[in-house]
Amino acid sequence: MNFADELTYLKFNFTLIYSMASFLCILVLLFVAFKEKFSSIYTIARVYSIKVTIFGSLLIFFNGLWRWLDSGFMPVNLTLLKAVDTIYFCIDAAIYLNMYLYFEYQMGYIYSKKQKFILSIPFIITIIIELVNFKFPFLYHFEWDQTRGVYIYTRDKLFLLGSIVPYGYIVGLSTIRMLLFIIDKSKKKDVEIGSLPYIMLLSYSIALSAYFNPRIQNIPLYPTVFSFGFFLFYFHEIGNQMSLDPLTKLSNRREFGFTLKRQINQLKHNDSYNLYLVLIDANDFKQINDKFGHDIGDQTLVGIGEGIKKVLANCRENKTSIFRLGGDEFALILHAREDSKVRKIMEEINQSIQEITARESPDHKISISYGFCKYEPGTDRMDFMKKTDVELYKNKRNYHEQIN
Repeated sequence: MNFADELTYLKFNFTLIYSMASFLCILVLLFVAFKEKFSSIYTIARVYSIKVTIFGSLLIFFNGLWRWLDSGFMPVNLTLLKAVDTIYFCIDAAIYLNMYLYFEYQMGYIYSKKQKFILSIPFIITIIIELVNFKFPFLYHFEWDQTRGVYIYTRDKLFLLGSIVPYGYIVGLSTIRMLLFIIDKSKKKDVEIGSLPYIMLLSYSIALSAYFNPRIQNIPLYPTVFSFGFFLFYFHEIGNQMSLDPLTKLSNRREFGFTLKRQINQLKHNDSYNLYLVLIDANDFKQINDKFGHDIGDQTLVGIGEGIKKVLANCRENKTSIFRLGGDEFALILHAREDSKVRKIMEEINQSIQEITARESPDHKISISYGFCKYEPGTDRMDFMKKTDVELYKNKRNYHEQIN
């Protein structure tokens, strides 16, 4: 075997390894899609997660195909090469649109159909730019290398024009969110950072790997960072879902059971305060879902959570814990000296919720009914919850009698 044959053999092996690594990346993404598809926890974010994994798998496939064409191991002509690259970048734009929405919904933001359409316009323009580049290259082009007998991919001066929207959206989003968090944190000490650091790290890593991928010929840098980064972020979010409600980012029913049991046990050793359980139910919430759709319903639930947190941020001496039990049901565990303090807090919460939901739209304004009980020593935890539940539905019944 002469030197030229050895180089060809080595190049073939590198290309084969590149393809195997790419195939592994596709399996990782399809595994996430499979887990999301059959997850027992449904969120709107899950829809966009599945789209990201499917588009990501297609992108990695075309990335691997481009590698074989670029290496000269597959029959190639200029039109085929340009078509593969154009499809690749169009899929890239679709990935980042869905990834942007995935991150936003994971952080608790809700978008209407109109907002999502407006958001998609820059990505549509990016796809149009890529299609124009197919006929009139100005982002990138291919030059024939007579010596190697292959086409060489070359970026033009306007290359970033086709990448600024996809990469800029997620990098810009995470940067702006982090700055807003720092500003809010300086004003209110109880602001939660949530998954923002992970989103920021993943966004920057994916964007940088995409930019430098063509410069590292024998390593599928972008597919690897994208697939395994998204995989790790997904399982980070799964961990959160075990204790957090994915929509409102409040603690969930599972965490509620643990916390209530712990608080009761602590009370047995320290009776210097009274322990209260409050159950909350949104009034006429079903009408909002039926009239305006589940997107608005979700937005209303987020507003209820924000209204509760806004009031309780100023009641730290009451050592409150907030939970979303499911649907439009929420719960509070708090410390107070007397019933009147609990009633005052709940009146403020009701007012806060009405203000926040009315701010979005007067048609979505909503109020709450609640019931609360003070824990009596020796009471069984389940009896404590049932007693509170009875108080809630007394008030719920009174509400319906008043409006009818």
